[in-house]
Amino acid sequence: MADEFRTAQPKEYYRKFLEKDVRPDNRELGEFRPTVLNIGSISTAEGSALIKLGNTTVICGVKGELAEPKTETPKEGYIVPNVELSALCSPQFRPGPPSEQAQVLSQFVADVIKNLGNWCGCSALKNTALPTVTVDEETKKVETDFKQQNMLHLSCCPISSTCAVFDDTVLLVDPTSEEQTLATGIVTVVTDGKNICCLDKPGGSPLTDSQMRTCIERAFQRHREACKLMEDTLCSIDR
Repeated sequence: MADEFRTAQPKEYYRKFLEKDVRPDNRELGEFRPTVLNIGSISTAEGSALIKLGNTTVICGVKGELAEPKTETPKEGYIVPNVELSALCSPQFRPGPPSEQAQVLSQFVADVIKNLGNWCGCSALKNTALPTVTVDEETKKVETDFKQQNMLHLSCCPISSTCAVFDDTVLLVDPTSEEQTLATGIVTVVTDGKNICCLDKPGGSPLTDSQMRTCIERAFQRHREACKLMEDTLCSIDR
């Protein structure tokens, strides 16, 4: 009966829980989902990570390739993010070319990748080892030494956190996919632990000053938790 009610009237189903300051998955309104992190899970990638947030699993792989640098940054490499939402992930995704949602997510990752504002991405990059590359200044010949690997150094590690607004008033921290679908507003905050690197709110219900402060405070808390989990996981593996 509960499943039928949830399917037929999802908002009413949620309201019954939110009236008691609890969510259907037994979390409090401001509680993050349980998180499990595995680093180095893809042996064929230069770096990788798998993160599980509640019932949601994200896997990230890093592949390194030699390429011509961009004209505006001749001494630097660059990152090309690609978000894939395959039909195997969820019934809401369809097979075929990248969906609009996948393209929007890829662009968002690209926008914040300069600050590495992605938990799974940060973990994968922290696990990334690249071969030593040298360039002969006279012949311009590129030589790659795969025996001598160098760990990628990250100058900072920003983490993103998302909050959702339900019924224009109730603030939910770390919303599930279902909660995001029912939400009247979404806001994502990216922080490096000291500063806010990015704040994304694609329309929807406006947030009060108090709600926005809560989102930011929870984002800083999430950053501390994420960094500790990443460091503990990295220390537990041999690389």
